[in-house]
Amino acid sequence: MNDLDPQTGSPPPRNGVERIEIQVRRVDDLFQSFDPAPMERRRVAVGADAYVSERASEMPESRSFRLTIRLPEGESGCCQAVERAFQSHFASAATKLKSSLRNHFRVAWKTFFAAVVIALALVFLSQAIAGIAETPLVNKIANGLSIAVWVVLWRPFEMLIHDWRPIDRAYRLYRRLEGIEVECVAE
Repeated sequence: MNDLDPQTGSPPPRNGVERIEIQVRRVDDLFQSFDPAPMERRRVAVGADAYVSERASEMPESRSFRLTIRLPEGESGCCQAVERAFQSHFASAATKLKSSLRNHFRVAWKTFFAAVVIALALVFLSQAIAGIAETPLVNKIANGLSIAVWVVLWRPFEMLIHDWRPIDRAYRLYRRLEGIEVECVAE
């Protein structure tokens, strides 16, 4: 198998299906070492998940992919359980990321509304202080309060505009991986 794509590190696509391959010496290398669950429900090792998700993120979104896991010959009896474990892992990761995205927006909107209340209070305070007297010190305090309004609103806007994007990108990736065809081969 010397025909690896130099960009993805995987074999070139066949019939429009991108391939990702993992080869391990033992089945246990694919899973977290302290997870006592039956194999089809075990947690996929962080390294295996990172490898597959990184390779998948490099592939065009229009393509589907297949994950081929190559195991030693003596461990061929657990191929179906490994296939189910990976499919279950990606589905579970997508569900968790969807929940994380919802939670992020819930917190972001609460933060935004709290910041708006604080910002309005600061604006009214700034106007009240500015109306007291026309001295340089009072003007500086009023200007400082208007800067504080921007500081108060900065983080909520950042959360609503930018911070959700990496979570959404990961969610969309795991949604694609959720439908991945997993093939386990014993060699």
